Amino acid sequence: MQNKELEKEFLFFKKLYEYKVKYLLIGRQACIIYGLPLYTFDYDIAVDNSEDNLEKIFMIAEELDLYPTKDKQEILNKKVFVFSLQNDIKIDVFCAKRYQTKDKKFIDFLEVFNRRLIKRDRKYGLVFYIPTIDDLINFKKINPDTKDLEDIKALKKIKDAYYKRRKD
Repeated sequence: MQNKELEKEFLFFKKLYEYKVKYLLIGRQACIIYGLPLYTFDYDIAVDNSEDNLEKIFMIAEELDLYPTKDKQEILNKKVFVFSLQNDIKIDVFCAKRYQTKDKKFIDFLEVFNRRLIKRDRKYGLVFYIPTIDDLINFKKINPDTKDLEDIKALKKIKDAYYKRRKD
């Protein structure tokens, strides 16, 4: 990955924080923050699908020359629930109010957002909103592929180790 791409990614997340966007980092990048030894090039975020919140995302995208892969008006009209922002970087955006996992549990975005963890990277001045480990596991269960199932297993081990350490 080139420095220009990394700078744009950093700027994207800085602007999400500056514009007070309601979002959660939900993909493998969130797993990395929890300590999983993974490598991934893209970013997955879930966002509040209110018009105000989505407009902020579109303003940020425009500032950074990122283009939505779906029609903006269809996204704002709640006809599209997943789209990407891309150019020289790629960010997948999930924008439903509620999600259903394969095991029939429901995930309400605003409830999960209100439980979020705030992780700061002081070196680069970044702030990331991530779901709790249980909520991240549930996001991974929405449409799990092989990588998601591996991530779920590893996240559960991290969670178990954390609680075991607290008991000792």
